[in-house]
Amino acid sequence: MSAPLSRWIEATQRRRGEAVGGSFAPGLLPDRCLDPGGALQAAAAAVVTLVGGRRVAISFEPGASYVNLEETHVNLDGSVLEGDPPTLRSAELLVAYAAHEGGHVLTTEMPPEISDSLFLWLHNVIEDERVECEVVRCFPPLGHPLEVLRSDLIRRASWKAGALETLFALVRVPERLSRLHWRAHQGLLSDAMRILEPFPSTPEEVREAVRRIIECLPDSIRGRPPPSKLDLRARLKQRRGFRWRNVAGGVSPHPEVVWKEASPDPVSYGEVRQQIASDAAALAARLASLLPPRPRSRLLHGQLDRRRFHAWRTDGHIFRGPDARPERLEVALIIDQSASMEGDSSKLAQRLAILLAEACAQVPGVRLHAYGHNADLDELRHTRITRYATPARGHAHTLGAIEFDGNNRDAHAIELIGRDLLTLGGARRNPRLALLLSDARPNAEGFKGGEAVAATRRAIDWLEQVWGPTVLVATEDSPVMHSLVPGPVIPFDLERPAQGLARLVELCLRQH
Repeated sequence: MSAPLSRWIEATQRRRGEAVGGSFAPGLLPDRCLDPGGALQAAAAAVVTLVGGRRVAISFEPGASYVNLEETHVNLDGSVLEGDPPTLRSAELLVAYAAHEGGHVLTTEMPPEISDSLFLWLHNVIEDERVECEVVRCFPPLGHPLEVLRSDLIRRASWKAGALETLFALVRVPERLSRLHWRAHQGLLSDAMRILEPFPSTPEEVREAVRRIIECLPDSIRGRPPPSKLDLRARLKQRRGFRWRNVAGGVSPHPEVVWKEASPDPVSYGEVRQQIASDAAALAARLASLLPPRPRSRLLHGQLDRRRFHAWRTDGHIFRGPDARPERLEVALIIDQSASMEGDSSKLAQRLAILLAEACAQVPGVRLHAYGHNADLDELRHTRITRYATPARGHAHTLGAIEFDGNNRDAHAIELIGRDLLTLGGARRNPRLALLLSDARPNAEGFKGGEAVAATRRAIDWLEQVWGPTVLVATEDSPVMHSLVPGPVIPFDLERPAQGLARLVELCLRQH
């Protein structure tokens, strides 16, 4: 074995650290466990949550382990649990899967949306190694099951001594490289070791290392399909049917802002209003019952009003009593008007908006503020905010003219609307809540990918702090729903929208 390769193997071992202790699988299951498979699944789910640092959806479909970063979903290969009862090897492999995928949830970022399969394959190889080293650094006892996983799924694999296979072995199992492998690809391996020393520690460094290594590959190798069976059965799985448009992800500086006042459309409003009349009345009655009564002053009997006690000699109206009028409630409605909402989502959003407007108009003291937002219309990079006039009494005819087009720069729009709401409402004295009607797919020019999702979540958190409880009502299933909202996802019955909105209002008022 060559001296450079020996030094590389030693550096890999130091990077991974020493496995703390031996097998801990026997301790995972108590004696006489009624459901060993279920107990191991529960343990694996706990490891994913612990390592990943957040709640994720977890499944155990057999065939492969992977993480879907867009949906925050992890699948752990359930085939290792085959057999009754599961073996100790099964327990360690399942925990190793959980540690590996939890590391991806914690630290991995989606690479740019490109069609270069070689880039994605090599990115996965280096990212897997980086993630496992990070997991062991934070959780040393997980080093042993990860070593078992590498031994089981990589060292036993049969593979050819091709350039890409040898490059894979250099990163994941360098001790398997023989003198023959080294001589056949010495130049490529030397370049890769130089590029990977020090080993990448961030997603950005991984992407840069992948680009540099690909530049070192001959053209004949670049055009060859990468191997697919040496990937540790752990892949970044992207959801079909949903892609960030253009190429690179990220969030660029906010562009110009365009404000617009919506024009009334009584005809369209009236058509929807007739359809939801009974639901609006039911929602209004529910709102009135949820809001506490406000006392009425200057009465001849009732509870003594200390503010009127000074007039007891000249005026007998020094008491106060209950009043049927509720305390004031302010509701902010923010509608996603991007083109991705066209179709059923746009119809549902308009129906819910008019339903809410009609109900608020029927309850004295309840005030509705309605906004819409979209971006990048007419090939111009900007964020457009639309205000909808919503009178305290009467019909909000402007909500009959909701138009859907362009993209949606959600984080920027939520911040702009939130500041406008604070200007209108002033200091918080009464209950407030915000409803976001959206398909939960943030995407615009210079605003896409995981960073756009994270920015939108921060904007929602900010709006909740400065305005009040904020609820995202998704008009359809979204691959990033769980990444946008900090709390649990509450089912919303579209067949009974009045009950659903009333339930949301009740939950928000409890937080006030």
